[in-house]
Amino acid sequence: MFFRKYLACYDSTFPWVWCIIGSWWLDRLFVELGHRYNESEVCTHNDLQYVHIHQYLTTAAIIAQSISQIKSRKKQFNREVILIGSTKTCLIHIYFLQIVLIIGWTSILSVLLDVSPWLCKHIILENRACIATASCSILYLTSLVETKWWNWSLQRGLTNLDDI
Repeated sequence: MFFRKYLACYDSTFPWVWCIIGSWWLDRLFVELGHRYNESEVCTHNDLQYVHIHQYLTTAAIIAQSISQIKSRKKQFNREVILIGSTKTCLIHIYFLQIVLIIGWTSILSVLLDVSPWLCKHIILENRACIATASCSILYLTSLVETKWWNWSLQRGLTNLDDI
């Protein structure tokens, strides 16, 4: 099994999620430098200029990161299939868990970074600690389940040598 360190933080966030977080910081920098229009939509918590656009872009980044990581996990699985002499099997469950990891890490970063456009929603702003704790718990469980399912998928493709 390909060992995933640190609950797959790097794999689940780089490059797309970090690009979007960079755009949050740039928007905040432009606000601090005085490049804000008076008629723009402004969040009172963190003074991002284009809150809804940033939220849509975050959703698009999650989708792009999911596609990127699904391709990466498929490539890694095919590499391990060749190494152990197994056959390719269905990986829908692994793809689903990868999406859960990406959403989990993105939600942690979204509620803990003070420049997040998601903090403009009062329900998220008032429950930051609960969301981060729940996401950490989900990430830990997802990582354990993914390890088990990954090995199960590899073993499922092996032929039973006792029957030969």
